[in-house]
Amino acid sequence: MERGLSLNAATEGSQMTPATARAVDPVLSTAARGYRNADHIHHILFPPVPTNARGGERIEFDRTDFRLVDTRRAPGADMPEVQLGHVGKEFAVQTHGLAGKLPTEIEEEAATVPRIDMGMRTVDGVQDIVGLRREYLAAQTALKVANYDAAHVLTLAGSQQWSHADSDPTKNVRAAINKIRGTIGRRPKTLVMGATVFEALQAHSDILTAVFGDRPQGQISPSHLARLWNMDTVAVGDAVYLNDAGATVDVWGDAVVVAYTAVGPVTRAEPSFGLGYELGGGPLVETPYFRRRNRSWLYNVHMEYADLIVGKDAGFLITDVLA
Repeated sequence: MERGLSLNAATEGSQMTPATARAVDPVLSTAARGYRNADHIHHILFPPVPTNARGGERIEFDRTDFRLVDTRRAPGADMPEVQLGHVGKEFAVQTHGLAGKLPTEIEEEAATVPRIDMGMRTVDGVQDIVGLRREYLAAQTALKVANYDAAHVLTLAGSQQWSHADSDPTKNVRAAINKIRGTIGRRPKTLVMGATVFEALQAHSDILTAVFGDRPQGQISPSHLARLWNMDTVAVGDAVYLNDAGATVDVWGDAVVVAYTAVGPVTRAEPSFGLGYELGGGPLVETPYFRRRNRSWLYNVHMEYADLIVGKDAGFLITDVLA
């Protein structure tokens, strides 16, 4: 029996309806939702929020959500009321998709090796590509100066840049933390940075001394920096992409984002720097179908999402970190 017939997979010559054309494979979709490239960090700044609508009005948060409210109530009086968040701009998820092609020749060769599932490997490979695009778009949003208030952006220059021996990274990070805390009343616990920034910190004498003292005991890790700066999460963006000239480019560049982000299951009532709206709760993998003309199985993977800044007061951008 050819691959996929047990899953009721379709062939190009069969009668297709709108329902069967987008039939979702529950096993592959579940696996896809559990898969995440370890190099991708977009979900840290934009915690995922499942949605059943392709668009609508998003809930945003600003300083009014942190005001001091008089909670006193006289006997028999109405209960004081407060509303967290307000209706902000409209959002619309974007549709992204890619088909993974698995020729039967490759599948047949792989079948001679035990425990190799080329269908799942094809889906994983497509996931990598679709995920890289999302990582890139999320970074473009998070690193855009215009998405922040001017007081929440610090552009380094000269001896301030962390590649300079006289720079003070901890001072800059603490300034960002205090700016956010002074604005929203909550201490940010999330920091993301580009890979080259992390490498500069690993070689910075002040950071090495602060972590290890006078006797360096190894390399600086993100967990070291988290403890040093009292953060819950310090993440490094290692993802790269090839530009039109074929050169490798770091997705997260030489920048740092400090943010207060929603922790745990995201609710509409918890302020957050960013949210990642996901239609249907994540990737969907359609039932594979067979294309006769090139004897290949096609695995369609599609996602509909929007990674949005919904509380810019809860974020701080440090740019031009390196010379």
